[in-house]
Amino acid sequence: MITHAVRAGFVALAKMAVEIWNLLKKGILSNAANLTDDNQIASVSRWYHVGYVIYNHVN
Repeated sequence: MITHAVRAGFVALAKMAVEIWNLLKKGILSNAANLTDDNQIASVSRWYHVGYVIYNHVN
């Protein structure tokens, strides 16, 4: 049996996923990752590192 708190958590996660997707489509976010997928975590980590290095080189 799923408790009300767990069900509310699932609903919140689903709404957050939709909002993140919409922000990506609008260009407000430039990258995102599913933190349960090791490949996506690695990809967003590389993306962040490259951006950090470029930013610090320019500034």
